Amino acid sequence: MNGTVYAERTAEGVVAVSESPIPNAKIVKSLKPGFEHNLLCGVADELNQGVGLAIIESIDFDRRAIPLMSPVPTKKVRVLQLGDLYIGLDGRELGQVDREGL
Repeated sequence: MNGTVYAERTAEGVVAVSESPIPNAKIVKSLKPGFEHNLLCGVADELNQGVGLAIIESIDFDRRAIPLMSPVPTKKVRVLQLGDLYIGLDGRELGQVDREGL
């Protein structure tokens, strides 16, 4: 897909990260690149038990890496539970996710 950075099939349908809208009824979520910067998320272990919070710095789709700011040790993180609040690294609230864009 032209302008698409990443796409993944999930149980609900296809989630895509794309520069432009994707005219396809099978796309359940279309996100703009950069949606993840400073997004607050929960982090969970391999049993999906919450172990803390983290702020997503970015997503490197090529390397399949997600740098996080969190006091939780990396070895404990197995699941990210995306939130809808953006937080600055200084702890200030930066806004909420625009649900219209999701």
